[in-house]
Parts: sequence; C-alpha cells; structure tokens
Amino acid sequence: MKPFQRFNLAGAFLAALFLAACAKGDIAENLGPKASLLKACLKGDECVAGAPLEQGNSFAGNFLAGRHAQVIRDMGNAAGYLSSALEKSPDEPDLLRRTFILLTSEGRMKEALPLARRVIAVNKKAPIADILLAVDDFKNGRFAETEDRLAAAPKNGINIYIGPTLSAWARVGLGKSVKESVKALKGLGKKNGSQALHDLHHALINDVAGNAEAAKKKFKEAIKGQGGLSLRLAQLFGSLLERMGEIGEAKDLYQKYLDEHPNSRILGHAKKRVDRGGTPPREVATAIDGAAESLFGIASSLSQQNISEMALVLGRMALHLKPNFPVMRILIADILESDG
Repeated sequence: MKPFQRFNLAGAFLAALFLAACAKGDIAENLGPKASLLKACLKGDECVAGAPLEQGNSFAGNFLAGRHAQVIRDMGNAAGYLSSALEKSPDEPDLLRRTFILLTSEGRMKEALPLARRVIAVNKKAPIADILLAVDDFKNGRFAETEDRLAAAPKNGINIYIGPTLSAWARVGLGKSVKESVKALKGLGKKNGSQALHDLHHALINDVAGNAEAAKKKFKEAIKGQGGLSLRLAQLFGSLLERMGEIGEAKDLYQKYLDEHPNSRILGHAKKRVDRGGTPPREVATAIDGAAESLFGIASSLSQQNISEMALVLGRMALHLKPNFPVMRILIADILESDG
C-alpha cells in the first residue's frame, strides 16, 4: 500500500483518547501513564517529556550528550544539547539539519525557523525546512509567498501530498474562487493513492465557501475513495449534514460508523448531540483551519505507518498554524508516548 493510501484512519484508539479528553476531565483514569503528557498537550502546554538539563561548555560534550539523548528518545534535551553544540560549530551542515529537525519536532518554532532559513541557504531542496517556512508564511497571512515557495519545491516525497493541499488553502486565503483553489489539488489522485485526500479538501473548500451541496457530493466521493468511512471523515461530513439541517442523514452516517466501530465514544457523543438538537462544531471554517487539517491528516497517516518522526514534525507544524487543535494535540501525545 502506498504512503497515505489509508488517509486519515485515526482508529478506535485515537477516538477513545479524544472523547476522554474532550468529554470528561478524568483523563488519568482512562490513560494511566499517558495522562500527564496528554493533559499538558490539551491545555496548550508544551507537549514534551522530561525536564531540561544544563548544557556543557564544549562542542564535543554537547554533541555527544545530544546524540545520546536522541538514542534514549529524550528529544527535548537532545535539541538543547545539539543547539549548544551548533553555537560552537555553526557551519556544520549535518548538525544544522539535525538540530533543526529536533527543534521542530519539539515545537520550538522560534528557534527552528531561523535554522530553517540557514538549512535552505545550504541546501535549497531541503523539503522539511521549505515546508516549515511555507507554513510560517501561511500562519502570518503571506499566502502568495506560501504558494510561490511550494510551487518551487521539488515534486517528490512528502511534497507530493503537502504541496497541493497547502497551495489550495493558500488560494482560499487569497480570496480566489473555489474553481481556482481546487485546481491546486490536481497533483493528487488515484495514481499516488491520494484520491481521498483530494476529495476531502475539495469538499472542505466548498464548505468554507458556502457551497453545501457541492461539499456534500465531494464528501461522499472521499468516502468512496478511501474505501470506507474513517472517524475524522465521519466527524467532518456529519458536521456539514447537521449544519445543512439534514439531521436524519447525519444520524445515519454516525450510526453507520458506530455499527462498524461500536466502541467509538466520539461518534456516540456526536449522535447524542444530534438527538438533543445540539449545534455541531465547525472544525474547518478558515484557510488556516484547512491547512492545519491537511497537516493533521498526513501526520495521522504517517503515524499509522510508524513513521513517527515525520508525523511529529508535521503535527508540530499544524499546531504552529492552529494552536487550538485538540485532536492534533492528542495525536502528538500518542506519538510521544509510543516513542518513549
């Protein structure tokens, strides 16, 4: 199966974590040793493990301590030690790249962004540094710069998936039409296992534009494209149906997922909300939301394939765009605990 072919299948574990976090405060009872880290992530605190250690004075000492911290998966201290080593040897390209990735994976964007620019100065085709700079442009409303940077990036690796989705949402941010915005998604499709990714963001762009019927059609195509109904897709599509007043169809959608995943508390919660006549959350209402959603979907798929470092990096970028993103914080907490 090609990368991302199982797009956005967060699964029962992520669903259970999400409901426990959002619907009740006693997370510790449900998660045991994961509780303190998940609580920190959900409150918006730093999702990092371990206390920072004091760095030494020598390049060799800091470098070796940083590499050892990496080996034992103490990434917070690894980033600190390697940052100190980099100060003493700023022109070492491998150390620069390694430190940049670690700082990004720790969510230390104020430190990571200057290093991203230095990485690009050394290697103009460094994909992760390029993506972070594009994401930062996006966060700060520089949508044209985002699109220009992504257009110039190599069309391979992770860029095959991130480039089209972020470019499409950058066009939304620029106020372009739905037709012009979704043209950016043309690089996605069946040939690289990303048809569901294409259809989902086509649906979301229509939803943001107020084209509910067109969004509904594309959501249905996304379900077909990924070969079934995932948790996140059920949430997003169900929210649209509720907002359209198509309550019966929303109930049927939730029930379909619950029939296949009877222990999914989050969809059970959504169904109860419909029964009460409650208002559904609108998860994607802006270009920023859409861009963050694209990073979440890809990070989720990578996590399922145990490509945890890249999943964590993209997750941190998503939170850089949208700090109030509970489902992303939960996924990050899960990745950190799994790697611990």
